[in-house]
Amino acid sequence: DTYAGEIAVHPLRREIIANRVANQVVDRAGTTMVYRVAGECAMPEPEVALAHLTAWTLLDLEPLWREIVGLGVDASVQTSLLLAVRQLGERATRWLLANRASPVDPAAVNAAMGVEARRALADLPDLLLGSARRDFLTMVQHHEAAGVPGELAWRVAALEPAIAVLDVVEVAHRTGTEVGVAAGCHFAVAAALDLTWLRDRIDDLPRDSHWATLARLGLRSDLEAAHRRLTEAVVGECLRAVASDARREPADAVEAWQERHRDDIARHQRTVGEIRAAGRADLTTLLIACRELGVLVDRLDTATA
Repeated sequence: DTYAGEIAVHPLRREIIANRVANQVVDRAGTTMVYRVAGECAMPEPEVALAHLTAWTLLDLEPLWREIVGLGVDASVQTSLLLAVRQLGERATRWLLANRASPVDPAAVNAAMGVEARRALADLPDLLLGSARRDFLTMVQHHEAAGVPGELAWRVAALEPAIAVLDVVEVAHRTGTEVGVAAGCHFAVAAALDLTWLRDRIDDLPRDSHWATLARLGLRSDLEAAHRRLTEAVVGECLRAVASDARREPADAVEAWQERHRDDIARHQRTVGEIRAAGRADLTTLLIACRELGVLVDRLDTATA
């Protein structure tokens, strides 16, 4: 900030900036993140670093990180909070690499999504439904019991489901609706189809080899893509319902969507229910659950068309 003019004409400008960026990424994301994500996403390392810096700016993670660093709690508690921030930063990095043209344009991404993403992140605790909300409240209690102040405990507990805000903003833009409506539909779909449970079981899969890691990431990517398509379909029905009846609330339209597609949803729920009852959520069973979800999406797309 102080020497921007001098750095702009410095003969080692690129080296100075590269050193600064490398230090910041390693400090915030660890020593292996760039290497891992570059290999898993087939992206050059500089583009991974650029996406990571963009993600941190987009979700305004730096002030939260600094607040946690200055927190007077047990070191193990502080480390767990910092890891939650780090995890969201990495997930947002992957989202940008998968959903934005490479190399990521930080200014364009922030201008297009920044304000809405940060607002949705702040509102997230009020938007969660079902098991996602129960998990969130449990995490808040856990943090508070460890000595984390109430407001900070809420913000950190919201980091686990926070990656959803990027999909929510994306759906809002694609459908021309408000972010709040898209968010409501997103979490209503997750609650109706047990998608939070399914995502958590995918996250629990082993990562003891390169291929196991890629399989896990692929399943999670398929789940998120299906969830996004379902949210778009529900938002479309909400918009049509509200347009035909100005007194009708989006929540009513979501319930009507569930009722209209009751049989298709029930088939998916039976598959998930059988996996839960068997107590065997491994790669094979989760692959079948995600495939069934994809079939559900295709059926709903056909019905809408």
